[in-house]
Amino acid sequence: TKAIEEARRLNPTFVPALISAAELRMEAGKLDEAGELSKQALSLAPKDPRTWNFAATLALARGDTGAALESFDKALALNPRYTDARIARLSIFIGLGRSGEADRDLEYLKANSPNDPRGNYLRAVQLAKRGDNNGARDALNDVVRVLDPAPRDVLRKRGPQLLLLAGVAHYSLGSGEKSRSYLEDYLKLYPGHVGARRLLASIYLSLGDSRQAISILEPARRAAHTWHE
Repeated sequence: TKAIEEARRLNPTFVPALISAAELRMEAGKLDEAGELSKQALSLAPKDPRTWNFAATLALARGDTGAALESFDKALALNPRYTDARIARLSIFIGLGRSGEADRDLEYLKANSPNDPRGNYLRAVQLAKRGDNNGARDALNDVVRVLDPAPRDVLRKRGPQLLLLAGVAHYSLGSGEKSRSYLEDYLKLYPGHVGARRLLASIYLSLGDSRQAISILEPARRAAHTWHE
């Protein structure tokens, strides 16, 4: 954080530092401050796809799916090979049931990033929605084939979400023990993730360890109770 603010102090128009500062504000829930920094970045570098990708991510954090899609479209128009933006847009298309647009992004990823576990996971989701369980299973196997050989430290550095992705993929494939390991590692970094806690608890229940399942769910229960007070 100090390095980012120092970079901004030395060069207030340095766009990567602006985006990094905006990301920190967004993670802290300071969406208005993040929005102001995002506007500065866009005004300084309107042809930099990273500025549009962040604007899209911020729009999603605000619940504005339409604005997010518009910004992802602009990022990809500037750089069609911007995989992060394409995968994020694909996820929205699948969630909205816009199958034709989702299929086009899936085909692009298959041709240009065939080993990206995020793309293959979303392929599995799309195939499962169509009832193609064998195809979905093949796509999930492509996910774990890439992630399992990677050291956990590497996954944490590349993006902790890959730990969650591997956990969910293994769970869907019926590999409870491998799923448990990934989910526990993910929860060490994001202990407040309710979905991961519920999935991990269900694994412990399937193993007959109800005590551990309850202990996994207890923090989520306390958080929900506090929120409702």
